[in-house]
Amino acid sequence: MQLKNTLSHAGDHLNFLHNISWDNYQNLIIMRGAVPTPRINYLQSEVEFMSPSMLHEDIKSKIGRLIDLA
Repeated sequence: MQLKNTLSHAGDHLNFLHNISWDNYQNLIIMRGAVPTPRINYLQSEVEFMSPSMLHEDIKSKIGRLIDLA
């Protein structure tokens, strides 16, 4: 298992685990519980943990308000 830590262009904090089984991914989801962050994604034996930045959350909220107005 290898951990890689990065910072995205939007300031989101990203961590990756490589060579993770689907069962281990499901265990991570169970351990995280009902909290929304970190966001956890799985693709081809790689797990991505993402903690969104304040800018990310601000943009998400503004887009949501625009959609509500439509």
